[in-house]
Amino acid sequence: MLTSIFRAFRSLARTPGFALVAILTLGLALGAIGTVFAVVNAVLLKPLPYPGSERIIRIVGSQGACTDCPVARPVLFDWQEQTTEAFESLGAFAGTSATLTGGEGAEKLEAYTVTPEFWRVMAVPAQLGRAFTADEDRAARDVVVISNALWQRAFGGARDVIGRKIVLNGEPHEIVGVMPEHFKYPGGDAWLPTQLASATTGRDTNYLSVVARLREGVALEQAERLM
Repeated sequence: MLTSIFRAFRSLARTPGFALVAILTLGLALGAIGTVFAVVNAVLLKPLPYPGSERIIRIVGSQGACTDCPVARPVLFDWQEQTTEAFESLGAFAGTSATLTGGEGAEKLEAYTVTPEFWRVMAVPAQLGRAFTADEDRAARDVVVISNALWQRAFGGARDVIGRKIVLNGEPHEIVGVMPEHFKYPGGDAWLPTQLASATTGRDTNYLSVVARLREGVALEQAERLM
């Protein structure tokens, strides 16, 4: 075996150009394998970092060519009332535009509006403070929960951030919570109330993505039949 290894090194030494290409190719291949494993490990092997994540599901509308359709506000209310036997909680979220101003200038944030039930579905407590309540949502209070990244970026990780205000789209919003670093669903820098109680959109306006938490002992197939 040692003789074979010695011969291989001698062969590579006689053709340094080929040796360099071979080493680089091997390095790139190993790097690609490492990247693929990291993605598979993160997406397929590791469970989501949320309590009881195996019971968290997405519910989508299906109509014609659209198989991943958002739903309308009245439909969400119907589902919340009529599916309690299958779900502990059923909430929704929607992307929204939010520009943070103040400090050194303006920053476009990736923000979402979420229903109070969204927090019960995800079941991840805030790192600091809390999530906003149903009463705050119904009262259309200007409150916001921010990500760990935004907390670090805008406030330097200051522990007294709860109760302070940031200006979003020209309006002051009170920070009520900071989420832990691992919480990034559905992504973004900030989560605001949907304020659905005061909205006037009808059944022809589909903009809400729905998430739900299955009750203990309820199979996915049972929930599908109910829906």
